[in-house]
Amino acid sequence: MWQGLSVGDYQPTKDRGCDLRYAATDPPACADKNVRGYPWRPSIFMPRWVSRLTRVLTDVRARRLQENSEGDVIAEGAKEGAHPIHEGCGNHDGGAVPYPSARCIERLSASLNARRGFGWSSNPQVAAIAFAAHRRNIDKVAA
Repeated sequence: MWQGLSVGDYQPTKDRGCDLRYAATDPPACADKNVRGYPWRPSIFMPRWVSRLTRVLTDVRARRLQENSEGDVIAEGAKEGAHPIHEGCGNHDGGAVPYPSARCIERLSASLNARRGFGWSSNPQVAAIAFAAHRRNIDKVAA
């Protein structure tokens, strides 16, 4: 699977194709499109030949949400957070009470899924998907 990135068509003419610029690394990326001279296109419209990040599926496992270990939760990107009476989970200053990362996932799950009946207490089945990232075009990664 190739990872789409926001791109822009830079100085296309009727005689010459355009260069493509990536929003993540183009120096004038923060400038308005009128100043920049080209708009950003959503990543879904990025041509395959300009992809520069490829993710290869390495593992898929089904398990219950509450079976995630603290290590699993940290691998998903959660960090030790703050007590719920403060501003939630994440990195906080100002005397926040540390909370384990797994508690942050519990709170996130409840905020996203509880209204639909799939909160933390229902312990829904989830898919754990692992990828290997390759910083090159999808056509240059061995199958």
